[in-house]
Amino acid sequence: TERDMFQVILDCQPMPMLTLCYESIPDAAVAMQAMMGFQDLARISAYFDNSETVSGLVRTIFQYCSRAAAGGTVTVRCQIALGSSEQCVTHFAPIFREAEWRGVLEVLLQLWALDLLPPHLSEFDDFSGTDGKPLESLCNIRPLYPPPEASRTADAQSEEQRGYSAPQAPAADGDGFLESLARWFEDETKDEDEEEAESGRPQDDLLFSSAPPFPAPGDKNGVEAAAQSLPVDASDPGVIHQLVKQYVARSGFVEVLGHSGIAKLPPESLQGLAKALVQLSRPSRWFAQASSPEEQAQGSGEWHYVADPVFCLELLTNITCMPSPSTGSTSLSHIWPLVSTHFERLLQYVIAGNGVAEAQFIERLIVNTLRLCIRLIGNSELVPTLLMLTQYLSKLPGKIFSAYSERIACGILVLVQEATLPHSGLCNIFSLLHRISEFPAGVGACSAGIECLNFWLSDDQELSRLLSLQQLPELLKTLKAFAQGSSAPAALGHLSSLVPQLARGARCLAPEANLQWRSLWVPTLQALADIAKDGSQRSSAQAFVYLQRLLLECGTDLALPWEELEFDAWKECLEQVLFPLLQAPSKGGNIAEDVAALRQANAAQLVCRVLLTHMSQWLRSSPDGFPVLFLRLLHILVSEATVETSREPLVESLKNLLLVISADPAFGELSSPRGEGETLLEAAWGVVSPSLPDLRREVAVILDPSAVEPSESPTEEVKIQG
Repeated sequence: TERDMFQVILDCQPMPMLTLCYESIPDAAVAMQAMMGFQDLARISAYFDNSETVSGLVRTIFQYCSRAAAGGTVTVRCQIALGSSEQCVTHFAPIFREAEWRGVLEVLLQLWALDLLPPHLSEFDDFSGTDGKPLESLCNIRPLYPPPEASRTADAQSEEQRGYSAPQAPAADGDGFLESLARWFEDETKDEDEEEAESGRPQDDLLFSSAPPFPAPGDKNGVEAAAQSLPVDASDPGVIHQLVKQYVARSGFVEVLGHSGIAKLPPESLQGLAKALVQLSRPSRWFAQASSPEEQAQGSGEWHYVADPVFCLELLTNITCMPSPSTGSTSLSHIWPLVSTHFERLLQYVIAGNGVAEAQFIERLIVNTLRLCIRLIGNSELVPTLLMLTQYLSKLPGKIFSAYSERIACGILVLVQEATLPHSGLCNIFSLLHRISEFPAGVGACSAGIECLNFWLSDDQELSRLLSLQQLPELLKTLKAFAQGSSAPAALGHLSSLVPQLARGARCLAPEANLQWRSLWVPTLQALADIAKDGSQRSSAQAFVYLQRLLLECGTDLALPWEELEFDAWKECLEQVLFPLLQAPSKGGNIAEDVAALRQANAAQLVCRVLLTHMSQWLRSSPDGFPVLFLRLLHILVSEATVETSREPLVESLKNLLLVISADPAFGELSSPRGEGETLLEAAWGVVSPSLPDLRREVAVILDPSAVEPSESPTEEVKIQG
């Protein structure tokens, strides 16, 4: 039988003889004949379902190809091995396991080093900045061996070679025995396929079906083969490089890693590919079990140490993100546990402070983590794992996070714009944004972070959803954080504009947002007050301007409808916003004493103006509550005014306030909360006079200059009036 014939061949141990011929005889024709022998043995073994023999032969061919390519030039022997390797991928990829896929990847890495890969495999996806320009990358890996340039005379030769079919290895009398046997088995398989097709019976999933699982190089729907074979018939190194690169671009190596190729792989083979990529997509020094010293020695020095993990991580991400039109998410489910665990381990390793020297790999790790989140967030089953990966990004060490903050910001901007994130996802995004704000020197990162907030704040639907998920505190907290750096104008602008927009009905939020401008007013003021008190000089000054707008504006388009605010809302505003703003910061802070004193003086002026502007409304709204609140304000002002560093500005504000209320007859008729016939004005002086005994007389002299006693000298009078 055919099986007995094949067993006789194997008993003769042809592999050692083929190996000896290929390795010992320099003649290219002999090398080609030996390589065809390896291929024929693999094809016959596949016919008899001897997958173990097929795997061994395939790995041998891949090893020959990798070794030949490691020399840095595209030699004839390299081309012979490459052509055979490509045929192995074309015919046997569905039965590959981890070891075979590792051989494929080693060949691809050597092809990259020779600059023989097409751009979509050798160039890496990245994010653009907010200006639309590519971000400056730390990952600038280029092929190890620059391609040789073709001479002018060789250019014409190259055109002639495009349709050239490489010569076949010579045979003494027609085909060799193995090749004839392999071809006979092929014909037998084709006949069986045709019979099954005619009878309507399902065809067996044989590798020797009428069409291979992956089209041969240059096939169009498996019909027309137009690609040239290897080796190419040229002498100019530049022409050889061009033609081999064209061959690779149309080869099974590229096809098997494309959308349709990945979709055709059975689960076991796909898992083997993922395992091989996981093993190779981490720097060998990161994990002891990543590779043996022998495996590390196979590369070409430091270039392969840096480049190989980057390339394999990129390829792993690309395969994971590929849509599978025929199987839906089935293919992804087979490899996702491997992929997610791998990314988790890599990120944890970096978070622990390790691997800092591998800056290029860390950059690609961050980018590809975000790419996974962006492409796969629509799969509800993967959302928890994806959000966990984003959480790891927010925990990166400060030095690393700062270096890649712009990339992270641009990545989450794409994620926010393209995905509908759940509550936990929004929490992670806000954590990342807050972390980005900690590095104000990163102008590009802060700009991208503000763009994320712009996306939510400029769209009614997005803002409604954000607020319905109870994210208002996080939104204000993040805006406040960005207001401390280079994005302060934009962040402060958002803080100051949202409340007036809602109050004037300029925003149409969904009912589920359940938000009225009054509920947003105090938290917004609180955020602005914190910036005014503790922010940078520029941010603080702008925050005071916006506080005045949100507290004092009347009779303009920017004015809030004050009549809608109850006294309790104003009381909350003073207790939570203005009174803390008025109090001096604790000693030992980051703000200089003179700067803090100036801000406290501005706060005192603001509080007094707010009181005088809205006092009549407060009296109408709460005749009993206003006196209590007023006296509390005086207690705070007097307490702060008695501190030596703050005395003069606060005393001046206090004097102006008392001057206005003393001149108001209506105020003089208000009763003190203590009752007993005491007026509120008398109660006010009762608070002020013990600490500032001369202030009452100064106010009285201003109101009635004739009250100055004649015995006082003009100099003293001027001093009092001043």
